[in-house]
Amino acid sequence: MPAQGVRLVGRDSMLSLEELADAVSWIHERKPLRKIKITGGEPLVRRGLSSFVAILAALEGRPEISMTSNGTFLGELATELSEAGLERVNVSLDTLDPVRYGELTRGGRVEPVLSGLASAREAGLNPIKLNSVLRRSSFREDVPQLLDFAAERGFTLRFLELMRTGTERNWSEAELVSASEVRTWMSSIAGCDCPGVRLDHGSEPARLERIIWRGQELEIGWILPQSQPFCDACDRLRIDARGFLRRCLMDSSTLDLAKVRSGGNDGVAVWENYLAGKRRPQTMDNALPMASLGG
Repeated sequence: MPAQGVRLVGRDSMLSLEELADAVSWIHERKPLRKIKITGGEPLVRRGLSSFVAILAALEGRPEISMTSNGTFLGELATELSEAGLERVNVSLDTLDPVRYGELTRGGRVEPVLSGLASAREAGLNPIKLNSVLRRSSFREDVPQLLDFAAERGFTLRFLELMRTGTERNWSEAELVSASEVRTWMSSIAGCDCPGVRLDHGSEPARLERIIWRGQELEIGWILPQSQPFCDACDRLRIDARGFLRRCLMDSSTLDLAKVRSGGNDGVAVWENYLAGKRRPQTMDNALPMASLGG
């Protein structure tokens, strides 16, 4: 979280969850969706989210419904969301250290997140994936702790290279560390056996691997937007809370779905032309924060 916070979208600019569900349904009719992930910002602050999940889960063909969350309110809502049709969760957890967590989130507490993870596991929202962004200043402390935590609980761990989205450029460049450097460091420390057994990841952005960490087998994934972009296999689209479509987090061009959907055949042609323009971004860099990009 930048020190100055992020500019929030006014409620009058946001679509209702019903309107967002209609937009997803419109896309699904034209490009059948295998997976739908609810992200943010933080999706659990939206009232009525369980009803939204239930609408998406009822779409023809039953796409997989998952969610990315910071986990703060997960303890209160995990069972309700599971019953509505949510299948699994990704929880952002860059550190287990309470002080570092508070600094990164500008006052957040890690304890409710840990409680939320326990509730998600009890509610059957599996596999639970932890998304951890690597930072040069603290990966030597955070990575072993996160590996211990994930191995003990059977969670899947995802390490992400840092992308600049809304954060100050000098900070981002100073904190960037490549996954290969971290993996080499992991292989050199006691308790880690990284044999290089790679798993098929299909179009998923994470490059999957099984390692032995302190005697326990653990699946980890490496998301490498800086050193090994996954753009060639990317088949994802994003809708933000205002109903604008993005082909990529780093795409400066958006498509107003409300206008497209009201445009009849002409609107469908605009939609198809927009999709045809999906390209690899020149840089993994966007001055807008994740909350503005659809997470």
